[in-house]
Amino acid sequence: MVTGKMDLNSMRNFIISIFFLTSFYSYSQECSSFYLIRHAEKLRIDKTERNPKLNEKGILRAEKWEEVLKNISLDKIYSTNYYRTIETSIPQIIIELLKLLIQLLNRKTLI
Repeated sequence: MVTGKMDLNSMRNFIISIFFLTSFYSYSQECSSFYLIRHAEKLRIDKTERNPKLNEKGILRAEKWEEVLKNISLDKIYSTNYYRTIETSIPQIIIELLKLLIQLLNRKTLI
């Protein structure tokens, strides 16, 4: 006899079926990954300098990021237009290996 109500067993099977179908669907979707990296250490010789470059330690850190990211296929790199962020994001070797277009962002438009 059909009463319009689901018994507990039918409800459980329905929920399991929905879960199974949606998990199948989610595995077929593409996934994006974002890597957020703060700029490396900057020169602090002149405290009034508003756009300092990386110091030696910062250059070494940027090269380490290159090593970390070398096996990851990147589509784009975004950076502000400060020397320290550009130098962190694109050591010359990264530019040559990945041939990426660097899109400079105006810091004021990020707010």
